[in-house]
Amino acid sequence: MGWKDLSIRDKAAIIRQSVSNGIYNLGEIKNRFDKDLENFRDNDANFVERLRSNDTRYIQNEDGSKSTHRLGYFTEGNSAVIYPEIQDNNGNLEYGTIDSAIERGDTVRTSIPFAKYYTENYKKDYPEFFNRFDEGGDKNTINHQKYNAEQVNPMYDYLRESGLTNEQASGLLGNLAVESYLNADMKQVNGPAYGLMQAEGARKKAMLAYNRTPYSFGSGLSPEEQQQLDYIINKGIQNYTPGEWGESGFNGARHARNAFLNAKTTRMASDIITNNFLRPGKPNLNRRRVMSDYYYNTQKERIPYQIESWSNILKSWEQ
Repeated sequence: MGWKDLSIRDKAAIIRQSVSNGIYNLGEIKNRFDKDLENFRDNDANFVERLRSNDTRYIQNEDGSKSTHRLGYFTEGNSAVIYPEIQDNNGNLEYGTIDSAIERGDTVRTSIPFAKYYTENYKKDYPEFFNRFDEGGDKNTINHQKYNAEQVNPMYDYLRESGLTNEQASGLLGNLAVESYLNADMKQVNGPAYGLMQAEGARKKAMLAYNRTPYSFGSGLSPEEQQQLDYIINKGIQNYTPGEWGESGFNGARHARNAFLNAKTTRMASDIITNNFLRPGKPNLNRRRVMSDYYYNTQKERIPYQIESWSNILKSWEQ
């Protein structure tokens, strides 16, 4: 497998990441990817095999066995380091992971575009972490999301392009981070909840049946992420849908939605999403507020690299 075998979506994502790192020539991007892949195969062939072992150093699965089925990466300058993300018996991510992985030699240094591509596709082929985030989220949510800008930025851009203000987009993302670590495939353990919102019941059924907008190649979102964000925006926020909102603290559910659309602060936007849109059993408002403030402060200083249609650029470059 090489560049020629990648999907349009994967090529677009790699090109977008490469451009953000100052590499604009398509031929150079292709060659770098194929070289990174070759080096990975030649020099790190035993890396993934070590991670798939049932060694007790690695992830605790729900059935009691242990194995690593998730990879993350962090950046150092213009390169990236792939490492195993480890979950303890209580479902929490262990944040000594990076240092301990480096000490054990369980890392691979490569380019940022390749690291992003490989880790995302690896996660598609192996089971996700089991979900211990029920009723208000895992206590380590804040730490985890600081390592996850590559996932957060496309979601934030998508929400802003859909018409939300920085305060509203940050308030929504802060809540979704606490619910699901922004994992659109997250499934509740021993329960029905699913996706970014941990939706269940009628909302889950409607979300899964939602007729999504055409997939936007190069947006940085997966099809599932885009479908769920589309549902939140179109069925929950831009258009009032009975049952999606609760009326707590307001004179009716419609007024709660309107209050969110008029929210001028991140705190107000976050609290309305918690109390009136997501309505978790245990709100843990402070955790959601902290995450929302974190996104607001990091995103308002960021200048996103935006191009209208990556798929059209790809087609023109490859002709």
